[in-house]
Amino acid sequence: MEQIEFKSDEFISFYCLFNMWFGVSEKTQDTILSTFGTQLDGIRHLREKLMAYPSDLSGFQGEKDKNEHFTILFGHLMEMHTDVFKGKIGNIDQMSQALSNRFGIDSSELLNAYQSYQAFFSQNKGITDKNLNVIKHLYSESSIMSPNLPTDKDMPKTMGAYLASMRHFFDVPADKKPTVYLHPFPDDPHLSGWSTHSGPHQTFCTKRLESDENYVEGTTMLSRRIATPLHEITHWMFENSPMRGEFKKMPEQRLPALQQFISAIDKYLKENPETEYHSPCAPMAMHEALASSLDRVMRPETMKNFDYKTDKLYHGFKAGNDLARIVYPIVYEYIAMGKKMSDGFFERVVADKEFQKCFCTPKHKSSLRNTLRTLANTQTNATDLNHLALQKKRNALNR
Repeated sequence: MEQIEFKSDEFISFYCLFNMWFGVSEKTQDTILSTFGTQLDGIRHLREKLMAYPSDLSGFQGEKDKNEHFTILFGHLMEMHTDVFKGKIGNIDQMSQALSNRFGIDSSELLNAYQSYQAFFSQNKGITDKNLNVIKHLYSESSIMSPNLPTDKDMPKTMGAYLASMRHFFDVPADKKPTVYLHPFPDDPHLSGWSTHSGPHQTFCTKRLESDENYVEGTTMLSRRIATPLHEITHWMFENSPMRGEFKKMPEQRLPALQQFISAIDKYLKENPETEYHSPCAPMAMHEALASSLDRVMRPETMKNFDYKTDKLYHGFKAGNDLARIVYPIVYEYIAMGKKMSDGFFERVVADKEFQKCFCTPKHKSSLRNTLRTLANTQTNATDLNHLALQKKRNALNR
């Protein structure tokens, strides 16, 4: 039985274009608008109405009230998002009704935008189905990850084995299965994929914009983006893992090493603001570090002539890239040795000298040492590592 389901759905694709407006930068919004021309003007106008919700803003004064305003807005949007992916909102009429009920606004422009998108989606159904069938085959259980390269004997070789290893590492139950949605764009989407708690997504252009050699045969899927679902599934796995739940606890309730990690990253980001990444914070830094690292761990061909210690593993988020260099050898080890993220993963990360060098102030290093000393005294078997096997894995990374 396949561990991933791939789908294409007209309404879901349109809803995602609407929903993108609230999770991407203005630059990306402009790119999406220019890609679709005037087809999505209805979404843009609706967004302007939503950003003014509630309609009477006279009572909002100062930053605190402004934040409360957006908390209300995004709370309603998240409720609607949940209803869409649970099937409670399954067509444009139900979506319009939900917007009217939740925000009290006229969403008639949305119907015009949907009809334009519907025509585009219908015209390109043939190429969408071709792309869908090919990617289903590439991500089938028996598909070989790197057929032309030797891999460590302890590492999974097939897509099915890899996904099982990921599930084990993140401790995600086997009955939880991601559905990856493919979304057609009339031009280069510039946003190859994303993931939410509800599932991963991938975009593709309905025509070839580059040399044929850059595409998977018989499709408009760029070869360099065929691993996008793998990256986004990693995000989905982490988002649905017990360890991600630990991030959401109050500081005093978190695992000590995790709290040290969050404290160090958040302080670093406050002192070194990110300008490109839309939501820089400790959980997102770990999200990108894990997705970038596991992508490379499972596709050794990407490591040819590549040095993870100096070359970029992730672009557009410096903290995410710096963290990925630290995380990469650790996740390699954990996958090869069949370990779970709960087996001292964050203890390993915060104890790493590069982590302390990149993210910790002298004061934080002192606090960190005390935490690690306490953990060592109370959990002498916290990581349970076989040091000979560990050295072998480290040597393999540098071959």
